[in-house]
Amino acid sequence: MNVWYCLSKSRFEAIAFSEKRHLLQVNKSFTELFGYEAEEAKSLTVGKLVLPKFRQQLERNLDKATEMSMETVCQKKDGTNFAAEISWETIAIHGSTIQVLAIRDLSVAMRTVRSEQRSPLYLQQWVSLLYATLNSTTDGILAVCDRGDNLLFNRRFREMWSLSEAEIASADRQNKFAFLRARVKDAEKWLQEFREIESEPLASVTTLIELKDGRIFELNTQPQHLNGRIIGRVWNFHDITEMVKSAIILREKNQREQLINVISQRIRQSLNLQEILETTASEVRKLLDSDRVVIYQFSPDWSGKVAVESVVSGIMPTLGMEIYDPCFGEQYIQSYRQGRIHTVNDIYRDRLIPCYRKFLANLHVRANLALPILQEDKLWGLLIAHHCRQSRQWEREEINLLQSLATQVAIAIQQASLFEQLESANRELQRLASIDGLTKLANRRRFDEHLDVEWRRMTNEGKSLSLILCDVDHFKLYNDNYGHLAGDFCLQKVAQALSIVAKHPGDLVARYGGEEFALILPETGTEGAKRVATKILEGVRNLKLTHAYSSVAKYVTVSLGISTLIPSVIYTREDLIQAADKALYRAKKLGRDRFVFQ
Repeated sequence: MNVWYCLSKSRFEAIAFSEKRHLLQVNKSFTELFGYEAEEAKSLTVGKLVLPKFRQQLERNLDKATEMSMETVCQKKDGTNFAAEISWETIAIHGSTIQVLAIRDLSVAMRTVRSEQRSPLYLQQWVSLLYATLNSTTDGILAVCDRGDNLLFNRRFREMWSLSEAEIASADRQNKFAFLRARVKDAEKWLQEFREIESEPLASVTTLIELKDGRIFELNTQPQHLNGRIIGRVWNFHDITEMVKSAIILREKNQREQLINVISQRIRQSLNLQEILETTASEVRKLLDSDRVVIYQFSPDWSGKVAVESVVSGIMPTLGMEIYDPCFGEQYIQSYRQGRIHTVNDIYRDRLIPCYRKFLANLHVRANLALPILQEDKLWGLLIAHHCRQSRQWEREEINLLQSLATQVAIAIQQASLFEQLESANRELQRLASIDGLTKLANRRRFDEHLDVEWRRMTNEGKSLSLILCDVDHFKLYNDNYGHLAGDFCLQKVAQALSIVAKHPGDLVARYGGEEFALILPETGTEGAKRVATKILEGVRNLKLTHAYSSVAKYVTVSLGISTLIPSVIYTREDLIQAADKALYRAKKLGRDRFVFQ
């Protein structure tokens, strides 16, 4: 039976078939809803079903989505309007692309229709839409019927709770939430909250659940009603772990910002270690109004030197001074590692061991405040404030400030150190990126870059630029018969021989590809290039790498192609390369173990 005919007789929704936005067929519910006769409706486009201001939106949605629903305002034949929901799905019938549209009048109360009256296709479509909707959300959703023996959950719920097939299969009435309780941090609290929710069928509850793995879910649950009767409950789980972590981080950040002032901000503005230390010493001295502030860096033997200093005029400078404190023993090292803050208000009144009092007096120090600069558990150095002209009572706020700054300096030192390491690593990566791993010569990328530079330089200076392409004769036979390891060794030795002859500034030897090498010779004319080629031939022969399978000689040999140009606007780099390549080809044709100039 024709499916169009069947649907045209159906009464459960206003149904219309369209192709390229033109209506093809409508059912009786459509004609009753819109007031058009069936044949009259076939002259309409889909856009004519809605008010003009909604047509563009409807047509745009129809174009971009094969399956979708939207609420809009439809217009009947008599000009009256009604709120409606239009749903559609694109299907293929007999090679044509057809859109099936269902229009529901939202202004009319929903009619109760027995399930046996609904089309199986209709129900299948709406079940499919339901599952698509459930699986499109980022929340985990669990629906439980009022009897508790049917569970429905989406893909995200299963992912969030890491459910196995066995756990899913066991999710019955008696074992309903066992697979969740096993993952909750406080199982007893969870059980109590669950019982309270179950005991209040009408309750809508929002609570937090903390899992054993540290994640935090926000749970929202509420009953679902149909025709005034509770038919089940929906549990919505929203992962707020990252949000909570962000809130904690933000709170801690705000607390730190209250403790750290403009000085620490200036310290963090630089990745240059010397600049960081100098800024710290200068700003701390001005803030404390002290006579001298130094940053003291330890040596491995716990002697050290004043790395940076900020000192007022008239006070003895100590910058660069090598200092050895005979009183500074292992017990103090360990104490500073644990965060010791050392204060001296007056070297003549405080209880100090004589050697330490003498040490400070020699530096013209009357009052002293010292805090450790730590790199993890390593004592990097000390941040020290000196008051030289008179004694001083160090305030708790000053100590707290310096303690915060010492921490910031330690972080800045670590960042500067990491930055220096990163720069060093980047330089090494750049070097490795331009080197052939086997031969340690420049690679093809480096060859192209260098040729470009030298071409432009020779163009500007009006000087000759020569290129030699070198190919190992019968290398495939060598590789096949002696093995890849021997082949690699052969290429390495040839590379060494080539490197010996390229000694002038700007010369570059590169592995051009496979067994082929290239030499860029700036400021080198034809005769100079030929002399280099001769040395290459002799150098490779002198390697005396046995090649019993070569038709040229009993040892490994090479063929060379030479080209020379004075770069100008009438030539390109490709001209130089092609000329050398043609010369190399001729050298091979003429018997190999020779050079040819193009």
